[in-house]
Amino acid sequence: RMSTGIALGCVLVGKLVLGLPTVYALVLGTVPLGYGMVMSHFGRNHPKSLEILSRHQFKSLKDKANERLASVGLGHECVENVVHIPTSDKRAILDTRILTRRPKATLETKGGKRHEHIPDVAVILTHPWGRLGGDMNFPIVAKLARYFAHLGFTVCRFDFRGVGESSGSPTFSGSGEENDLNSVIDYLLENGGKEENLPKITKILLIGYSYGSVISSSVGGIREEVMGIVTISYPYSWVWALVVLNSRRMLRNAKNAKKKLFLMGSSDEFTSYSSFFDLVRFLGPNTSAILAESYDHSWWKAELSVFEAIATWLENTYPQFQLKFCK
Repeated sequence: RMSTGIALGCVLVGKLVLGLPTVYALVLGTVPLGYGMVMSHFGRNHPKSLEILSRHQFKSLKDKANERLASVGLGHECVENVVHIPTSDKRAILDTRILTRRPKATLETKGGKRHEHIPDVAVILTHPWGRLGGDMNFPIVAKLARYFAHLGFTVCRFDFRGVGESSGSPTFSGSGEENDLNSVIDYLLENGGKEENLPKITKILLIGYSYGSVISSSVGGIREEVMGIVTISYPYSWVWALVVLNSRRMLRNAKNAKKKLFLMGSSDEFTSYSSFFDLVRFLGPNTSAILAESYDHSWWKAELSVFEAIATWLENTYPQFQLKFCK
């Protein structure tokens, strides 16, 4: 009713105040009416575990992210090590970056608290489809790595086989890329605490973007060491083409008992919001989901808001992180 009233008001303003032709005034009135219909559809049909944020609400998370990072010293020096990890199937060597804050560093916050490394937890970020130009330097992947490193996480990003400086060839089934991620997980678990600038690791948090989210959610579903999974722009409508003959198995893996956060923009070019609703229902009650209105697959200039949404979910899901994140 409200959107209908606003629509009529827009028609009158367009016609009487702005002097627009009747046709243009009617077009102006369809904008709030269409918005109201879409949001009404969201409200009636979205899963209970799904939170819908308006563009303004999601954009406002950027301010909270800046406050969070400022309180732990965004400008603090981080160390990035280049590592080349052989895969367990011996078909590739993965170009890898491991980012940590300076060892034993502590930072004073405004409230006098000190922030140190979050013990034993590593974040692994996976990138979009290499065949379309995706790699570990994709903006949202590289920026999230930096943000989480400044919060004290050990952060790892790498190029899948056949991408960038990683050797080998990409696989159409995604099985090779699953092996890549498993090899990186094994490397961190086996070498943590033994190498310089790499603290001991016992738990893994996987954050995948686009194609990387398909691989991360599948591997994370069957690895005991993975404590949680975050996916950004999961390409649900195109999984069948990205991982040929493996989509059903990977979706079954993703439907696991672990805590998960799925982030999607309502204007995503590869997955409609109705398909996203179906995915969230399929994944079950352990899945939290956020649909951000008007954002597309790229999340252009929204990296800080995405980071804050993930950080807030981590605080709410894992109480042990409460003292590590600023309030």
